[in-house]
Amino acid sequence: MVFMPHWPIKWNRFPKRVDLAPMLTLLKHLGNPHKNIQNIIHVAGTNGKGSSCAFLESIIKEHGYSTNKYTSPHLLEFNERIKINNAEISDEYLFEIIEKIRLISESKGLDNSFFEITSAACFIAFAENNADFTIIETGMGGRLDATNIFQHPIATLITPISYDHQEYLGPTLPIIANEKAAIIKHKTPCIIGPQNEDIFEILFAKCEKEKAPAIAYSYDYTISKTDKGFLYEGHKLTHDFSKPSLLGDHQMLNATTSITAILEILEDTLPQKIDHALQKTFWPARLQKIKYKDMNIYIEGAHNEAGAKALSIWIKENFDHPVPLILGMTDNRDVAQFTKYFENLTNVIYCVQVNSEACSFTSEKLASLVPQKLNPIEACHIEEALQGARGLSSDVIVTGSLFLASDMLKMLR
Repeated sequence: MVFMPHWPIKWNRFPKRVDLAPMLTLLKHLGNPHKNIQNIIHVAGTNGKGSSCAFLESIIKEHGYSTNKYTSPHLLEFNERIKINNAEISDEYLFEIIEKIRLISESKGLDNSFFEITSAACFIAFAENNADFTIIETGMGGRLDATNIFQHPIATLITPISYDHQEYLGPTLPIIANEKAAIIKHKTPCIIGPQNEDIFEILFAKCEKEKAPAIAYSYDYTISKTDKGFLYEGHKLTHDFSKPSLLGDHQMLNATTSITAILEILEDTLPQKIDHALQKTFWPARLQKIKYKDMNIYIEGAHNEAGAKALSIWIKENFDHPVPLILGMTDNRDVAQFTKYFENLTNVIYCVQVNSEACSFTSEKLASLVPQKLNPIEACHIEEALQGARGLSSDVIVTGSLFLASDMLKMLR
């Protein structure tokens, strides 16, 4: 497997854009492949996008339909991002498509970002291998995201919105919400996950403007925890579901939003099939438990405040003793805000530099930003951090960055 496509060499994933013209120009020269993709479910939000896409894929597949899925980032190989009928795109096919884009781009003098180019590659692959349903996750935001070029999806889905990528999306939650609300399309059902009330108002206003039916958590569907898992209650279904395979209460909420979307787009849904699909869903680095020697390693890609809060709730519910944390973060993150949720939940935080992220904090810098009461310890390598944690507990949590999750998974495979 290749780690990255052979082109472009320069990785400028999120350029500052004022419109989608560069992406649309590229697609025009490629024959507008995105216009030949059918039954698109477009997913935006801050937390839970990837998990929601995984639940959607699993439920659709369980009902006998095929899916194509585009997500980002990847953890081990780039091919993870583009799944054709539940299988990762092959090296050979990816190379062929990227080479086609390279030749056209260079001949036309185009200047597109890495994410625009790889999104275009995905759209070519999906147009040439149409599935019954196509799941598309935004890379970041919505309004100017390279995936926001579909005018007629069959549904849009917006997961919880919180602070992230403020340097691109804006400094306040209302501004960020307006950016993400831009995926809502004319007369297309929009399934909205749990939000703050002011965010609901922004999303409802956009739905009203687009005449898009809004199906929102706590308004149109809700859940309550049960001994078995959770009770789903909505306009189209009431059912007691088992716990999803993905750990944490926040994953029950992600599953609930995905169920609601499925009920909008499939007419032949069976609760038993949905239940079975939830228990089979796999999405790596979301409280993924791996046995390593005599340890339980929980790999969690939380990297913002909302993710830290969800992780802290899970720790409280599952451990009656302090759990060591291995932490690595990108250098634009607010370390103090992230780590405040782990007071009284951990007895030590091993601070590491993330090898897969060029913009990672160094171990020393990260340790200086973690409050001293959380006992931060510099650890230059993950192996060193694991060895230290192993002497304190049989359980350890790895968090702070999906790139750190990638580092850990590479080490363990």
